[in-house]
Amino acid sequence: MTQNRRLTITKNVLWMITGSGFVVGMARLIYGLGATTALTDNTSWGIWIGFDVMGGVALAAGGFVIAGMVYIFHLKAFQPLLRSTVLTAFLGYLAVVIGLTIDIGRPWMIWSPAIHWQIHSALFEVAWCVMLYTTVLALEFAPVVFDKFPRANRLFHPLRRITIPLVILGIMLSSMHQSTLGTLLVIMPFRVDPLWYTPWLPLLFFVSAVGLGLAMVISESMVSGWLFHRELEQPLLYRIARGLQYVLVLYLILILANLASYGNLSLLFSGSWESILYWVEIMLSAIAPAVLLSFPRVSSSAVGLGASAGMVVLGFVLNRINLAIVSMIPATGSSYFPSWMEIAISLGIVSAAALVFFFFVEHFGVYEHLPFREPRDNDFSPPIFDRSTEVWLGPQLVRKTGVHLLFFLIGASLSFALLPESALQGAVPPTTAVHQPRGLRPVIIDGNRADRAVLFNHDKHIREQGANESCVKCHHMLKPMDEATSCAECHRDMFLKTLIFDHAFHEKKHERNKGCEKCHKRNEPKSPQTVKVCTECHTAMVAKGSRITIQTKGPDRLKFAVGYKDAMHGLCVSCHKEKAGEYREKRLAGKPRLSAEGIPMTEAEWISKERLYFCPTCHRELHYTKDPIPTIILPPRESKEGPVPLFLEKMPSSAGGGP
Repeated sequence: MTQNRRLTITKNVLWMITGSGFVVGMARLIYGLGATTALTDNTSWGIWIGFDVMGGVALAAGGFVIAGMVYIFHLKAFQPLLRSTVLTAFLGYLAVVIGLTIDIGRPWMIWSPAIHWQIHSALFEVAWCVMLYTTVLALEFAPVVFDKFPRANRLFHPLRRITIPLVILGIMLSSMHQSTLGTLLVIMPFRVDPLWYTPWLPLLFFVSAVGLGLAMVISESMVSGWLFHRELEQPLLYRIARGLQYVLVLYLILILANLASYGNLSLLFSGSWESILYWVEIMLSAIAPAVLLSFPRVSSSAVGLGASAGMVVLGFVLNRINLAIVSMIPATGSSYFPSWMEIAISLGIVSAAALVFFFFVEHFGVYEHLPFREPRDNDFSPPIFDRSTEVWLGPQLVRKTGVHLLFFLIGASLSFALLPESALQGAVPPTTAVHQPRGLRPVIIDGNRADRAVLFNHDKHIREQGANESCVKCHHMLKPMDEATSCAECHRDMFLKTLIFDHAFHEKKHERNKGCEKCHKRNEPKSPQTVKVCTECHTAMVAKGSRITIQTKGPDRLKFAVGYKDAMHGLCVSCHKEKAGEYREKRLAGKPRLSAEGIPMTEAEWISKERLYFCPTCHRELHYTKDPIPTIILPPRESKEGPVPLFLEKMPSSAGGGP
């Protein structure tokens, strides 16, 4: 019994890559993007958008191209390529969906565009087209699966009758979102480099998708033919190569015409790294393969076809990566190189799609001539194990499954061993020291000196919260010898939990080692978790009547303080929500709309009170254009003339947001 060693080795490698990507993907879903990627706020699009989504959608374009040729233009000679092409397109779109699920910040909300319609958004159209076209591809390929099940096949007779409408719908949907992906970049004229930016991007995306789809048909046919020892459809591939050549020439003409019409042709010869990368891209995607395919000797040979199609695939994938990532580097001033975990997930998705493709080829009628299969067991099958050697004699499928699982576990183990601490325990923000607020009336709160300050009207809060009795609502802790302990005294880091106990200070006050037993018990480890609670000595440390509940039990009892940001938001937002609810109840009850001073309030002012817990109430730079909330501008801390006084200037909203 001969075995296909090519396929076996390829599967084992793919299973190992899939296992590696699976482990990293789970770490990303559990601990987030920051724990596993090199993405930043400036570079929010990485390899998952450039390769998995934009490149993946284009790589799957062969489905609508071949389906249109067979069913719309009645080129029945290409029928042998249809099933494999539709399967490739379907798996490609599934890979795009998985890639999007991995990439978006909240993957559990990927269904949201189906419910919450944003009809003015280009992404809304892309999301719907991808969902619908994936469904259409599944329906197109479904008869192939159910051909193997005669009873269930009867249920799919209606599908065969609506094949033409499905194909038309698929071509329409694919054409729409292939071009709309270019529209995403058209709306970013100040972010995309001039070499790549053009209003023609939707047209260029569509034409390049057609070319890439044809190249993928050739590549897939040649790879599967090599793996399964299957004869190539040489005459059909030759005709596809001729069509591909025309598409590449058209694409090259459009590129040059676009650069010339917008006066950017000189950028090709500027000698910058952008121009060099652009030349590499168009040489691979258009110029070199178009020239090679013009020679009959190249286009009629398997090696020539494979090399030309491979260059087209590589060139257009590079084009998508350049547009989504590289072209935005000059505008953002940032640098990005994907982490090995991002690459592992991308390769894992592609490997899993390839394994599913092999499964369908081996068990369903994807090609006219099926590859070699293992015989099924029958009544005369040998024992499962040889009694003398304990060698497995059972079905080959079980043995191969065990080997594949072994390689999957090897890849998973390697990835798990290489995962950084952030991917195993979650990303930890950098240590950021907290600074005291500035000013008296009003107080300028800018804990990390990021020039995004909050203007806090201290006197107004005292007046509205009950005069002197209001102090304990916010100042809930009073360190010994302090009149009013600042938040930054305990919450010493902007984002991280910090230890508020000053051991050196207490050691000095209690004569160093002589005072250990005043806080620590004998024969117990000396740590913040086992030491006495602060309030056992400092009985007046926690203010009575405070809005904050201090934890006095457990390992973190009164010794650790949460990050400054969480502390401020936890106190301010909760109080604002309570006050907003009171204003809403007054409005619903029909009570007079009066301020705390008894002054009548307008409807807009009253509604703004009901939105007290919204971010712009404190962060005034995030104003709502329809609310009377001024824009707060914090001047730069330094200028050419010297230091600038730290102050806040109230400015009216330029968008008509009120005085």
